[in-house]
Amino acid sequence: MKRNTKVAIGIIASLIFALQVYFVAAAAIAIYQRSQSPNNSSALEYESLVDNRHEYIDPEENASTEGLLKYADDRFYFEFSPEISYEDSINYQYEEDFILTNLASEYDRYARLFGEELPYKIRVLYFDNQADYEKATQQPYGYDIGYGGYTFAGEINIYMGSDLAYSKQDFFKLISHELFHAFQFRYYLAVITTPRWFDEGLADYFSDTKSASVRATLEDYPVDSLNDLDRLFNGDSLGKANAAYDLSNNFIAYLASQSSDKVIIDIIKNVTYSDFETQFYKEFEAYPEEVFHNWILNYMENYSSLGYKVGSYLPASNMIYIRFIV
Repeated sequence: MKRNTKVAIGIIASLIFALQVYFVAAAAIAIYQRSQSPNNSSALEYESLVDNRHEYIDPEENASTEGLLKYADDRFYFEFSPEISYEDSINYQYEEDFILTNLASEYDRYARLFGEELPYKIRVLYFDNQADYEKATQQPYGYDIGYGGYTFAGEINIYMGSDLAYSKQDFFKLISHELFHAFQFRYYLAVITTPRWFDEGLADYFSDTKSASVRATLEDYPVDSLNDLDRLFNGDSLGKANAAYDLSNNFIAYLASQSSDKVIIDIIKNVTYSDFETQFYKEFEAYPEEVFHNWILNYMENYSSLGYKVGSYLPASNMIYIRFIV
């Protein structure tokens, strides 16, 4: 009888111990899962933040402009290029307010997306002459761009032609695109650390989901590899440059659709600690060129008239593969 009692007590004690282990493990898993997202945001919350983009704020029509401008004062230094006189700068007061109002709005969105603000203020330099802008940024284009932006570390350069021939939506996209670069470069030195298709595709994707049709772009500017795509950025026409941005945007959107925006942000944050291809493989279990090649193959199979040559890349055994409908 005593032996049976001891056995029963032993079984009960084992069950209690097992339950304790289970609850401790469950709590640990919950804590770990919450710690994977900045500010305890889930992947769905990341996506909801991104879904709210694309709407510019007009400083002349929005009641929150004054508050946003005060918010911007703590995060940006705005300056006109030395070639713009004080008298001329008065003509650009609206553009200054538009830039700062929308930078402040987008700054808040990107800070939530990355889970932190930048540890420094950003200098914003405004140009109204392409030659002055190219000289300051050391980025000669060889063709008229109308307007543009260039960001390096803590400085955003904005060029807008003196004729001010722009749409507010495009101007907003430019501002958002360059600000994303400012956040992105907080973690690594772009171009040296990562390929251009990744850097520009990210900034375009997070600042603007609307992009040209992949099929139409490939018909005009066929590419066979990511190296081809990077070369398009340095093409001799605005059309080639726009095609490079559109294709990079769409490819990043595809990667995000197969994972989440959070995964893409994690690559940005972690690429400092390992080379880009290693970090990419860690997230997608395939190398960038493999995924891109299969992405292009989908368009080849659906639209054989594009006339692509089949490359030599073989998909990994666990390759992401999806048929696109465009």
